Amino acid sequence: MAVAAVLVPLALFLVAAWESRSQRFQEAEQLVHRTVDVLREHAGRVFETQSLVLDRVDERIRGMSWSEIAASEELHRDLRAIDGKLDQVDNVWLIDPEARGRASSNFFPAPASSYVPDRDYFVALKQKDEGIYIGQSYPGRSNPGSVFFNIARRRSTPDGSFDGIIVTSLQPSYFAAFYRPLISAPKDTTSLIRGDGTVLARGPESLSHSSVLSQDSAFMRAIRNGSHGLYRTVSQVDGVERIYAFRKLDPYPLYVTFGHPVSAILARWHKDLMLYGGVTAAALFALLGVTAVAMRRARHERQVFVRWRESEARYEALFQQSPTGLLLSTVRDDGSFAFEEINPALCRTLGVAPEAIIGRAPRDAFPGELGSTIQDAYARCVSRREPVEYEASGEGFDGPFTRRVIVIPIMDAQGRVRKLLGTSMDITQTRQLEEQVRQMQKIEAVGQLTGGVAHDFNNLLMAVIGNLDLLRKRIPEDPRAQRYLDGALQGAQRGAALTQRLLAFARRQDLQARAVDVATLVEGIKDLLERSLGPRVKVRYSLPSGLSPAKIDPNQLELALLNLAVNARDAMPMGGSLSVELDEVAVADARIEGLQSGRYLCLRVTDTGTGMDEETLRRAVEPFFSTKGVGKGTGLGLSMVYGLAAQSGGALRLSSALGKGTTAELWLPVTEAAMEAPRRTASAVPAAAPSTILLVDDDALILMSTASMLEDLGHTVIETESGTKALEMLRAGPPVDLLLTDYAMPGMTGLELARAALVLRPDLKILLATGYADLPEGATLDLPRLPKPYTQDQLAAQIGALVGPQDSSSKVVSLQEWRSAE
Repeated sequence: MAVAAVLVPLALFLVAAWESRSQRFQEAEQLVHRTVDVLREHAGRVFETQSLVLDRVDERIRGMSWSEIAASEELHRDLRAIDGKLDQVDNVWLIDPEARGRASSNFFPAPASSYVPDRDYFVALKQKDEGIYIGQSYPGRSNPGSVFFNIARRRSTPDGSFDGIIVTSLQPSYFAAFYRPLISAPKDTTSLIRGDGTVLARGPESLSHSSVLSQDSAFMRAIRNGSHGLYRTVSQVDGVERIYAFRKLDPYPLYVTFGHPVSAILARWHKDLMLYGGVTAAALFALLGVTAVAMRRARHERQVFVRWRESEARYEALFQQSPTGLLLSTVRDDGSFAFEEINPALCRTLGVAPEAIIGRAPRDAFPGELGSTIQDAYARCVSRREPVEYEASGEGFDGPFTRRVIVIPIMDAQGRVRKLLGTSMDITQTRQLEEQVRQMQKIEAVGQLTGGVAHDFNNLLMAVIGNLDLLRKRIPEDPRAQRYLDGALQGAQRGAALTQRLLAFARRQDLQARAVDVATLVEGIKDLLERSLGPRVKVRYSLPSGLSPAKIDPNQLELALLNLAVNARDAMPMGGSLSVELDEVAVADARIEGLQSGRYLCLRVTDTGTGMDEETLRRAVEPFFSTKGVGKGTGLGLSMVYGLAAQSGGALRLSSALGKGTTAELWLPVTEAAMEAPRRTASAVPAAAPSTILLVDDDALILMSTASMLEDLGHTVIETESGTKALEMLRAGPPVDLLLTDYAMPGMTGLELARAALVLRPDLKILLATGYADLPEGATLDLPRLPKPYTQDQLAAQIGALVGPQDSSSKVVSLQEWRSAE
């Protein structure tokens, strides 16, 4: 019995020791898995935000040259504003294709020392576009004692060539600060590691130098076998043996890890062994049965107590200090829910005290849609017994908010869901940035489409108008036939006006901008406005004198104001009032979307009509979008006004609500230039004497109709369909007085042809026909332009202004005839 009394307690002691050891390691594995999930969620939000920042900066500098980027103090302030809103960002850089830093959120101008040809992100992205590139850790140039890593995105030209890099520098210390509340043991460690083993951030203490794990390290072997998992190893950094959990941060080549020291696990196990050893020693002096019962009870109570104490301490630290919103709820026996605890971070977001939430059901604490959303998510979580993710929106202390919420079920021993833990991250700014990017991309895409359609339509109208002009001269004096021709020409000219509105929206119309007294301009068209509005609409004007002039095309501004007035009239079928107001306003820090800092005139047109709902207001400037009946509008009025404002360096802002009328604000940039006197109607340009004209156009219809119009004017025409053949004629052909060429041609554009022609014949007169207002960036030739579609009279006037009187015969010469004559 004595032997049995000794052996049985010893055997029980050994079994208990083994079970305790296994349990301690299982608890440690669960701890590292839970913690690494929190780290992954946080890091994912950080890198999503960085991706949106790169998108926003790329959109901000679209269309700017590198010299404009380097010289723009306004761009520097915008970058500094983005940097200031994000704690994790240390700097935002714009790197040109030669690896020179041209703009920065921290410096203006960018220092000459910012030259990074050896940085890994520059070398990689220069070779090819890899999307978001996570760079290595580098010591700071201005502060060598600190370490940073970079997130970069390549910029490319339309043809795919390398055009520099947008870079944000992240502080590893930001991640270290977030990791500290998650630490439960003195030697716990967290890391953010690149897929090649480069350690980008580490906690709880931030990195003081860059570190790279060897390829045969336990971490590198583990990630080759999967995107998440568990391993045990001795750290290459500090030599401490730990149990590590890792998880990949898709879609980036990054991993988050959390390591818990084996020594801490063994320390807790050793405490258990001391307790079990004492119980075993006492059991040696007692009966076998009493000893066995006592050991089991002591072991169970000790395990429960230790687990509860450690879990409670970790939970309290994480719950109270976490920047993530946390909300713990109880599942009642009847299936209803009650909030049990809310952490300070979520209280601040919601702008409520804990007492207003704790003990209440979701629909009681949050009346309306938010309460119903929470109730439904909780019900799904209980029924599925798995985490549920959703987005919740509401009105908080700082205004409207949107949060991404994950509800995690907490089950008892019988598998019943007893509690629910909700974790939430603020994504308000993320959603706002996404919506802004979507709207800007949509407007840009529609503008490119409409501009292209308008250009092609202009070419078609060119052939129609040219041939109708010629036909008018050749038909008998028949009133009915003349009426038919007039109708056809009016239809073609209405089509031309339609394309001008499309080009206005696409910001490609030909503007004659100059200094204009807007108040005087509005005074001059009062009668036209009031006749257009009719007797049922009462008009009120507020046009202060002495305001600065605006830089704008006066004819287009009159048309824009008339469009706004007609829209207002149509919104007031029973009559109403319309106010036209003019103010001069200083705009600073881009507080109005689409405007740079400076002084502007704000021409405000307000009606008391039916107004627009939110969806109609959002689509109001889209081409062909109209709420009017069939045949009552083209849907291009506001599109034209929007394009005019944007092309002139201003903006169009619309505000409206159903039943409360609409306000349209046309913001026009102020100019220091002196105002010109009203332009008088130019006297007719005398027709040019017969000349030899080289006509170039790739469109056979336009080539034929233009050649016929020129022949009808008495000129000799040499026609060809390409720039290459035109150059052959200039090298070897007869003398040419004028080169009339289309701009948009395949192979060689009209502008390229003009450059080459001037090299051959520097004194050659050149007239460029085009359906666009602006030539592409880099066009240095100042050539007279003939906008399509044009009439024979317009063609004759342009030629008369360029070519002096000459003696030549009138004849059309084709390319084949010219070669035969050789």
